[in-house]
Amino acid sequence: MAGSGFNIRGCFAKRIHRPMSLRIVLVDNHPGWRRSLRGLLEREPGWSVPWEAGDSATALAAFEASAAQPPDVLLLDLDLGEGCGLSLCQQLLSRWPGLPILMLSWHDDLPLAQAAATAGCRGYVLKDDPPQELIVAIREVARGRRHFSKTLREDQRL
Repeated sequence: MAGSGFNIRGCFAKRIHRPMSLRIVLVDNHPGWRRSLRGLLEREPGWSVPWEAGDSATALAAFEASAAQPPDVLLLDLDLGEGCGLSLCQQLLSRWPGLPILMLSWHDDLPLAQAAATAGCRGYVLKDDPPQELIVAIREVARGRRHFSKTLREDQRL
């Protein structure tokens, strides 16, 4: 179809895969765990960890300071030592509705996962899940989907 502006090559062009650019914030009371997570996350092309916090008060202050540019995903520990991640989740969502929060926990416990979902978390991943499970969960949550640990899904508990 000469002259029509139609380009048959364009119909079959391969989709160019571009890395998903994400700003991910970590809130966990264990510095070693945060360091390990940061290392894992920053190996993903386009992903960065602009800041992290070890407790609720520090996290709230950092969110206030960076309110103009909230993260694309918040990884939030269920057990923060001095406070509960569920409480912080509710506080943050009251101020920043729609903030994508992925709860991290050692607890393979259906009521806790359900409580996280009820509090507004978009997902719940176990800290002993394989690293790839966490990467997939972050991508899903960043896209507005829900993601719960494969362990909970396989047991058909969630």
